[in-house]
Amino acid sequence: MPKPSVNILGTPDWVPGANHGEEVVFVFAAVGVFLQQPWEVQMATHLVTYWSNFAKTR
Repeated sequence: MPKPSVNILGTPDWVPGANHGEEVVFVFAAVGVFLQQPWEVQMATHLVTYWSNFAKTR
């Protein structure tokens, strides 16, 4: 998967994958401002749906 357009936490080069909390941009960021790529918008939509469904059912 490509790297996100925005990386607020500054993941170190030695970390092989995503940094802790890196999904926060996808959940709370404004689409079109921070999330520029189509896959980022799709990821944000999926994450918001996942979190919303979890909140509704727990």
